[in-house]
Amino acid sequence: MKKQLLKNPGFLKSLTICIVSLLIISGCRAGDGEAPADFIPAKGFSISDEEPEGSPLVLPAGLTLESIEGYDHIDETDCNAERRIGSPAETEVPLCLLFKNNNKQPVTLQLPPGLIFISKEIKLQNGIILQKISREISADQYLFVPIRAQYINTPRSFPGKGDKYRIGLVTQYQPMLDLIKKLETKSLKESGNINKDAETGASMQVLVSTIAAKGKLDAYTKGVLDALPNKYNPV
Repeated sequence: MKKQLLKNPGFLKSLTICIVSLLIISGCRAGDGEAPADFIPAKGFSISDEEPEGSPLVLPAGLTLESIEGYDHIDETDCNAERRIGSPAETEVPLCLLFKNNNKQPVTLQLPPGLIFISKEIKLQNGIILQKISREISADQYLFVPIRAQYINTPRSFPGKGDKYRIGLVTQYQPMLDLIKKLETKSLKESGNINKDAETGASMQVLVSTIAAKGKLDAYTKGVLDALPNKYNPV
C-alpha cells in the first residue's frame, strides 16, 4: 500500500468504514430471524434481477437530468467538488448526478427517500436513498449532485468511477417504507468523527441489506436500529 494513500483522509475514512461494516455485519447471526426458505425478495432487491417496482419520480418543469454515473468517493474533488449528500459515511453506491435547470428562475430539486437508482449493467448494485435530498438550482444553470446511496443487491459488484446509472422508481415496498419511517426519528447527520460516522453508515447499510434479503429486521438488526441516536425532541 502506497504511503500517500495512508496519508489521504478520504482513503482512511473509507478504510475505517469498511472495517466497521465488516464488524457490524459479522454480528448478524445466521439463525437469527432468517428468512423462510421460500421467501421471495421484492423485485430488484437482493438476488432479484427484475426491474424494481414503485412510483415514478416527477421532476419540476424545466428541470432535466443529464447523467448519472459513479464517482471516486476517495477523491473529494470528483463530481465537481460538490458537497456529498446522504448518509454520514461514504457508502458503496456513490453517484454523481448532473441536472440542468432550463427555466428563467431557480427551481428546487427534491429526491424523496426510497428513490432507487438502477445500474445499466446487471452485474452492478442498484442503490437507494433513505433520506430526502433537497437542492436549489439557479436559473439556466447546471448542478452536480453527488449522493451516497445504500446498495440493495448483496450478491452484485460495487460500481466504480464512470459506471452508468439511471433513475428508477420510488419504492413502495412496505418493509423498506417502514424502515425509512423509523429512520425519520434518528439523528443521521454527519458528525465529522470518522469512527462514529463509519458506524452510522455501516448500520444503515446492514439494515437495508437485511430488509432486501429477508423482508424484515431480525433481532440483531432491530438492536442495530435501536442503537442509532434519536433526534432531540425538546419538551
